[in-house]
Amino acid sequence: MLSHHIFFNRHGGASSGCFDSLNAARSVGDSPDHVRENLRIIKELSGVKELITARQIHGDRIEVIESDVNSDKCVDSVDALITNRQDIGLAVKLADCQGVLLHDPVHSVVAAIHCGWRGSRDWNYRQDSKENAGCIRLGPDQSACRCQPLTGAMLR
Repeated sequence: MLSHHIFFNRHGGASSGCFDSLNAARSVGDSPDHVRENLRIIKELSGVKELITARQIHGDRIEVIESDVNSDKCVDSVDALITNRQDIGLAVKLADCQGVLLHDPVHSVVAAIHCGWRGSRDWNYRQDSKENAGCIRLGPDQSACRCQPLTGAMLR
């Protein structure tokens, strides 16, 4: 399985105001027409025909996409999407959390994961990568710019 990955920022979309401009969330009050156009832009730039997204809950639920997908789909209440399908794209939405993209070339599987600070803190990416011989891509997060102060609860 050949896979490619893309991290988008918020620029280059159709939304305006506080959603300016590449908002992909259907549940935050943005115009449904703007969100549809933004998802179309993401699909076009990604080179995929169908895009699976998640309505994330900061939990540990995973959705495995195995069946045929004939249209875009938003999976409710999950924070990770996994598939061995080569004809679809997987996407998670991020604000102050981190995106993690995984590719296992041996089993032809890819995953897109929405990872909060606890998950980022607790998961040993380097060890998992060595043990499983896969490819891990970490998206940008707030820790890179030190925008979010670490509190006592975050350090425990």
